[in-house]
Amino acid sequence: MDDASDEKVEIAASPAQGDVDDYPEGGLKAWIVLCGTVSGFFATFGYCTDMYGSNGPDHRAILLPREFRQRALRDQCSKHAMILLPALIVGRLFDIGYYRAPFAAGGGLIVLSTFLVPQCKVYWHFMLCQGFRVGNGSGLMVSTMLTVVTHWFQTRRGFALGVTCFGGALGSTVQPIILRQLIVKVGFPWAMRSPGLILLFVLVITNVCIARRLSPVKAPGGLLGLHAFRSSALSVFGVCTFVTFLGLITMLTYISSSEIAFGISPNFAFYLVAIANFSSGVGRAMNIMTIMTTIAGGATIAWRFCRTIRSITGISTLYGLSSAITP
Repeated sequence: MDDASDEKVEIAASPAQGDVDDYPEGGLKAWIVLCGTVSGFFATFGYCTDMYGSNGPDHRAILLPREFRQRALRDQCSKHAMILLPALIVGRLFDIGYYRAPFAAGGGLIVLSTFLVPQCKVYWHFMLCQGFRVGNGSGLMVSTMLTVVTHWFQTRRGFALGVTCFGGALGSTVQPIILRQLIVKVGFPWAMRSPGLILLFVLVITNVCIARRLSPVKAPGGLLGLHAFRSSALSVFGVCTFVTFLGLITMLTYISSSEIAFGISPNFAFYLVAIANFSSGVGRAMNIMTIMTTIAGGATIAWRFCRTIRSITGISTLYGLSSAITP
């Protein structure tokens, strides 16, 4: 009897073997889930990258000209840190079956923070809304979306993840252009409320479409599961990814402002980040990390020598294509 009980516990602690082996690789339900992850990345990575490179400087410079010059990047850096940090906990919650509540809460934080931006009066208001709330909201969603894709695709997994990340490229291309035009036509308050309504619509679609397929698992290792780093391959990959992120966003952050300083038209410089982000949508389909990250590093070095519209457009496109290999 004891042996039988132990066997039942062991089976309950992992997904059914049939579920693991029989990946749909498509079908209506799988494509609906993929549509949900695309729209989710549009509203998370797409919105954050959009603010990071393009629209962020516009509205903060209008409302806080002195403080903007002194503290322009602090809330942006905080936001990007917050996108990734919650994954340490959210990923484990997903493993044991708790993902709906954090996922919906993340979407609510993004929408609420966007609607509150027009009410910001001092620097720490922006830091709270765009640095922490948008970052944390995105962080509660991103790891779940990436994991859900792996439940429905195995042989097509690389393609499916590339399509998911394309949503981020699309969002970071379209949203800054929309916001820039709206600020001129309807003023800043409604210019920020309009993206808020777009994000609300997109995130409702995401929450409806997202669904896991595999059963929850009782993985060992506590909340953080640090035992996984016993694998030397995973540990080396983690260190390499950490180092990659240290330099990955540098060019995307400064390319517009640096080219303005060297005489490029501000109206054209604004679109350099959009060009890089759109190019990254194509680069998502490429899965050769060593080559692509080397090219991205070379593009970052070559960037400082680009002083004409033709050269800076070319280097922005090349950087977008190559840097896209790292989400």
